[in-house]
Amino acid sequence: MFKPEINLKLHIREQVFSMAEHPTFPGIPYGQEGRQGTVYKLLNEDGGQDAAMKVFRPSFRHPSLVKTSEKMLGISDFKGFRVCDRQVLSPQLEMELLSQYPELLYSVIMPWIDGDTWCEVIQERRELKEEQCRHLAISLAEILSGMEQRGLAHTDLSSSNLMVSGYQEEKLSEICVELLDLEDLYMTGIEEPDHLPEGMNGYMATYARKDSVWGPDSDRFAGGILIAEMLAWSSPEIRNLSWGESYFDPDEIQQECNRFELMQQTIERLYGYETAGLFVRLWRSEQLQQCPSFGEWLIVLSSIDLEAELDQPVEELREDVANEVQGSQESEAIQVNPFPDDKLEESLRKARELEEGGQLSAALWEYGKLISYFPEASSLRREIEIVMSSVQQSIDESLETEAKDTLKVRDILRKEQITEPENLYRNVWIVTLILSVVFILISLVFYIFKNI
Repeated sequence: MFKPEINLKLHIREQVFSMAEHPTFPGIPYGQEGRQGTVYKLLNEDGGQDAAMKVFRPSFRHPSLVKTSEKMLGISDFKGFRVCDRQVLSPQLEMELLSQYPELLYSVIMPWIDGDTWCEVIQERRELKEEQCRHLAISLAEILSGMEQRGLAHTDLSSSNLMVSGYQEEKLSEICVELLDLEDLYMTGIEEPDHLPEGMNGYMATYARKDSVWGPDSDRFAGGILIAEMLAWSSPEIRNLSWGESYFDPDEIQQECNRFELMQQTIERLYGYETAGLFVRLWRSEQLQQCPSFGEWLIVLSSIDLEAELDQPVEELREDVANEVQGSQESEAIQVNPFPDDKLEESLRKARELEEGGQLSAALWEYGKLISYFPEASSLRREIEIVMSSVQQSIDESLETEAKDTLKVRDILRKEQITEPENLYRNVWIVTLILSVVFILISLVFYIFKNI
């Protein structure tokens, strides 16, 4: 096991680095533990950029890291991907160093990024303003949306894998989000890792816990939860109720609980119904494809006029939205969830009751009437469409089952129809045979008596 000391000198690729001291614990190297290994801070003795050295645990030291890192160099200029500018310590290039420290085999050298992990912000319950939270969320949504468009996915998103900086500065433009721990990156040309994230955390959907998903949609649930956390973090109630390394207790994920209700209400109050609708849709998803895309998150967040909404009382905002839904010719451009209308809520409640009661056709009819009140670009409309699709599928499956049962009955009847004539035919022959025998016996008796 690699056990460095303060000021240890390492000669790497014609540069000299020394082990940095931990800022909080003097005399101890600055190292941060992760799932796959430990990241140490290296000070550049030549005055260049400081580096981070990730030393992997034995089970994560794979020669494939060389090829993976070469692929990552091509995306190191993307926003949020600075750690992709990396080098791997291989025997071919660093034999002298590895002979002295064999535990460094396939360790990764990359730029050191200053800042705080989002996990630290949550654990210390640091206070942030609404504007800071919104810009953090937008910055993350921009990164994840760009990845989504290029067919990339982090696949192990969590609060500890996000580095945030500049959020305490006066200029919101200084806010920056960087991704960490990209060894499990999904990307064309990269092989699936042997050890994917397992278990439970506050960012893993319940349907992804048993079978880890490694694909282009892998980040949708975790990324959506992180965006929601950032959006709501300005609320003292949210900060005080946070669980630990994440806002949600892992056991509460996708459950109806106090933290979910508070998160939904907070996002709705601060950012509107459309944003809250995306969060609800994420929470109630049954597969990753049902989660909002990061493009949807980015569009909704970028279109929010935060100051205008904060200056306007919530009740007035609800009335304005309802009026727009009922009569505005611009309803197609509305980007909010018009649920302040009690009739719409009652209609939705009725549809759900019918669905739960097994009256699927009636429920589908109610959902169909309800959906006409929402613009095509609305998140809630898409939610209702997903539900309608599920109800329709259940109806189709029911009809298919009934059709199979009908065919079985027809087969039975057909067999009976075939069997009945056969039985009659057999009975006629039996009667004929008996009559023939009787006739022969009578004839024989008559013949005998006649000849006596």
